[in-house]
Amino acid sequence: MRKDIEKRAKYLVIDTETSGVKPWENGLIQLGAIALDSNLEIIETFNFYVNPPKGSIWDENAAKIHNISKATLLEKGLSYNDVCQKFILFVTTNFADLPIVVAQFFPFDYAFLDRVFDQVFPDKRVFSETLSRNFIDTKSLSNVFNLKADLTGKPKYFQETSLSKFGGLKDSLGLKKEDYISHDALGDCHATRDVLIKLMELLEVKIP
Repeated sequence: MRKDIEKRAKYLVIDTETSGVKPWENGLIQLGAIALDSNLEIIETFNFYVNPPKGSIWDENAAKIHNISKATLLEKGLSYNDVCQKFILFVTTNFADLPIVVAQFFPFDYAFLDRVFDQVFPDKRVFSETLSRNFIDTKSLSNVFNLKADLTGKPKYFQETSLSKFGGLKDSLGLKKEDYISHDALGDCHATRDVLIKLMELLEVKIP
């Protein structure tokens, strides 16, 4: 990592892929992140497959969405311990202060990551100490636009506030789907960043 990019980041975009939707029984299988500066410019990226521990349940319905195979995880996936250590190093290398998290429906990602870090560091609260309690959720932010429309008697801004579904935020905000790998942790991080920028434009916020 170049010395001139260290400690300049302010925002941390996060996305996860998992083997199901239940953090108490399914596992983390991919973790992506992007460190952004105060102008939302990309400083550094983080992306690893994760091989969850034995006993994690593999939901075939989830597998149809992310298309990540068990063979890929066995070949390329890091252990929970290794991915946690690398993630902490990524954050501490790029951020002088605790990062402000940016995510699409962050409660889902938080639930899985909090459980993973608790398994690796059962006697510490490392995950909550690595990230600030401040976060920007692009799904919630888009719903604020819809609330404004409801309260002012205008049509909804967004009929669908998911990231990649048909008619979702990528479609509504004019992002080219071919520019992103959907249901890939790093691909969705890039899409989430661009959604945030588009939402700031709707708020008439000029980003330097």
